[in-house]
Amino acid sequence: MRLRLATALAVTLLGLTAWPATAAPNFHLFDQRGRMVSLSEFAGKPVVIYFWTSWSGRAASELAWLQSHRPRDIVLLAVNESVTEEAPASVKEGVEAMHLRIPVLFDDLGEAAHTLGIRELPGLVALDASHRVAYRHTGALNRAVIQEAVRAAVPVRAPGTGLGPASPRPA
Repeated sequence: MRLRLATALAVTLLGLTAWPATAAPNFHLFDQRGRMVSLSEFAGKPVVIYFWTSWSGRAASELAWLQSHRPRDIVLLAVNESVTEEAPASVKEGVEAMHLRIPVLFDDLGEAAHTLGIRELPGLVALDASHRVAYRHTGALNRAVIQEAVRAAVPVRAPGTGLGPASPRPA
């Protein structure tokens, strides 16, 4: 009992959450070109979603790291939550200055973050190929957090990704 309580407390304090295997609700958000993008467009693919604000000093470095270390078999979405706090043109200029090659979506009202259980920023949600929530984290990112999110989304790693659990070797 004490171990379970201590584990729950540590998980809460660190912002790590094992999420029940429920299907993520579909959402529709605009990208930086004004195109409507929905989660269902990525059906059958694992998805890692990074929720961030443009005024966060670490967001640019976390996005760059995520972009450069993302396994090829995972869809990475960057969802900006600061459009209501800043002029949309200003946010879009900042996104363009980061030279991101991943989809950047704008969650003007925070609805996607809220429906996926993100209450603090930055936040990270990993969905498996069936789009069940496999992992959720709030707070600063580090390599261990990102690796755990990838492991949750893709239980067996693809060769050469360097992330995720190792595939069993043939006997």
